[in-house]
Amino acid sequence: MLKEPIFKSLPTEEDFYYDGDCDERYTIKEYLGKDIDYVINRYHHLCGISVLHDFYFVGTKAARYYLFGAFRYLQEDEKDELEALGVYTALPKVLFKHLEENSKDMAYIADYLMRFCQWAIDNYETFDVDEEIYGDTRREYMELLDKIKAIYGRD
Repeated sequence: MLKEPIFKSLPTEEDFYYDGDCDERYTIKEYLGKDIDYVINRYHHLCGISVLHDFYFVGTKAARYYLFGAFRYLQEDEKDELEALGVYTALPKVLFKHLEENSKDMAYIADYLMRFCQWAIDNYETFDVDEEIYGDTRREYMELLDKIKAIYGRD
């Protein structure tokens, strides 16, 4: 596992705020007060893309915490290959969205994101991505890594 930043507390209800729609309300109901282990368990027992989608339409402060469930799940040895493939290929889109909408709140995990993107690039073959179906996910992670470096002035 990659070394993660330390979060001093769980996200608050205000951290989830995005626009008040039903997806946000559902995510608050399911995750408020829960830790990352709870999220990882959901990746193991539910549709992985659905779990990842839960963090698309929520505030960045909540997303940046709960996305560590996806990061950890993808790095685990014991995971469902098909579910992990879905999470691996969809994750860059969620990260791009939060970086573009709120790079200030994503700054706290920027160094981790760079390490994770490099890990995702290095482990591309592990996920057996069919590029005709999913596109060039390795390129997406490379573009994400470049974007993070540009936003935060990292090399």
